[in-house]
Amino acid sequence: MNFRISLTQRYLAFTAAVIAVFIIGTQLITSRVVRSGLEDLFRQRFDRTQAVTDQYSTVHRLAKKTELESVLQSPRFVAAIETEDSATISAELPTYQRVLSAQLVAVANRQGKILFLSDSGELSTPNQVSDLFALPVYGTSVKYLNIRGQMIETFVSPISNGSGNTVGWIAEGSPLAESLPDDLKRLTGFDVILSWKGRIIGATASTLCAQVQNSPQLMAQLCAGPAPMTETALPSGELIYSSLSASESPALVTFVTSLDTHISPIKSQITQYLTFLAIFGGLLAMVLIYWFTTRRIGRQIHLLVDAAEKISAGDLAFTIKTRSKDELGYLAGEFEKMRDRLVTSRQEAEAAHGASIASERLAAVGKLATGIIHDFKNPMAVIRGTVDLIRTRDRENERLARYCTTIHDQVDRMVDLTRDVLDYSRGESRLNISEVDPTDYFATVKGFHQSAFDAAGITLAATGPALTRVKLDEHRFRRVIDNILNNAREALRPGGRVDIVWQCTDLNQFVVEVVDNGPGIPEKIRSTLFDPFVTSNKEGGTGLGLAITKKIVEDHGGTISVQSETGVGTRFRIELPIAPATAVTSPVLQTA
Repeated sequence: MNFRISLTQRYLAFTAAVIAVFIIGTQLITSRVVRSGLEDLFRQRFDRTQAVTDQYSTVHRLAKKTELESVLQSPRFVAAIETEDSATISAELPTYQRVLSAQLVAVANRQGKILFLSDSGELSTPNQVSDLFALPVYGTSVKYLNIRGQMIETFVSPISNGSGNTVGWIAEGSPLAESLPDDLKRLTGFDVILSWKGRIIGATASTLCAQVQNSPQLMAQLCAGPAPMTETALPSGELIYSSLSASESPALVTFVTSLDTHISPIKSQITQYLTFLAIFGGLLAMVLIYWFTTRRIGRQIHLLVDAAEKISAGDLAFTIKTRSKDELGYLAGEFEKMRDRLVTSRQEAEAAHGASIASERLAAVGKLATGIIHDFKNPMAVIRGTVDLIRTRDRENERLARYCTTIHDQVDRMVDLTRDVLDYSRGESRLNISEVDPTDYFATVKGFHQSAFDAAGITLAATGPALTRVKLDEHRFRRVIDNILNNAREALRPGGRVDIVWQCTDLNQFVVEVVDNGPGIPEKIRSTLFDPFVTSNKEGGTGLGLAITKKIVEDHGGTISVQSETGVGTRFRIELPIAPATAVTSPVLQTA
């Protein structure tokens, strides 16, 4: 048993292998290259802690200065300080204390005497606060107080009246460790330990900070003074990185962080994303490859196989569409060219075969017409002579004379019809052009067919303008109209109608239309209606009537066309080139 692997199966197996390799490679990249890159980024962020600390200090001082200046905009408050109105100051200052978000607010007069002290955190005493105003202060300045083991950061600003004279001082302060660690952690993402004089005065709440504070050796190292980034191993084996930042305050800001703590979430996310990407990309690749192999390659191959089978079976009635510009598309194009050449060759062979059959038929018809003319010549001459003799002997009988004339004309018409068939079979063209009056001409045609149409219960009408004269072979053109009218009469049922309409157009054309409201020409023969030996299965039809009609019209230098709709009717239109004619009245010749 032979086991075959299709092209699609090969592609899918290859894709599955690529996905597996990609997932394994993802893990290796994550554990090696990505970790190395993350470590570099981590160190770069850690190196920026000094700049972040300095920037925070600048922004923090600017905000405090702005808050103090907003408090000093109250004229009532300034006037109360200038007059040492303690009651007004006591009433106004608690509101300003909430605005300043400060635990300690103190106001002193120009000599430094404290007029008001608000200490919500019970941080100080008036004697400790008075030190803030002991030295001259120019603009807003920052001072640090050691109160009960806490470092209090205070901002002192002079108070001026409307004349620009200093009338007092205002100071606001809060413990430095209250907000600094949390603010710096929010800005940097690293834990912060705030130390002063070898001891911790503040730290962010984290397990890492607790481990650092529980290690005396590490604490001694961190509190030794500003130093570059160092790497230290905790008892748990975890590596931490620390860096001391010196600021304008006496306290030291120490940033500590764990590399694994920062890298692990990122590493985990990258691993998840890359794994998801590998799986999703692999599945997408499998879908695309499957679609490509089945819909693009496989489908085109199937189409080419089907086309080859149809061509080998002789079925050429289809089209091979080129769906791509690759080798398969080129092959499909060559298949289509081959099929088109086969179709052309078949059509040419069928046309040649049809032309051969038609030529043989016409030759047979020509021989038949020649024989008929030869054999009928003497009988027709006898009939014509007999009719002339009868008409001569009984000239007084008008009715008999009319019958004799009719017989004489029909004999001539039979000879002409036979000669038309003979001329058509030989491809000859003989016209006897003369000028005719369209009104009289079509009245004669209508009169000839009138009795047959009346017997069939069909209305026949001839309508057109009274033109001067038109040039045509009246006998051969009569054959054209007769053929069309006979076909219409045979196709219509009682109650039908046929109209002969003629006119001259602005294009120097004499146009004749024969219109009926019959069942229409069968669709299968409309395109070949004027071909020889084409008939709609009517009894006695040879299929040469409309072929001869077309030849006679073309011999006149004109064209004939037909429009037909099933259940509506048929319109034959004949256009002959003539000189312009003058239209006068429009008589209508019609039978009831």
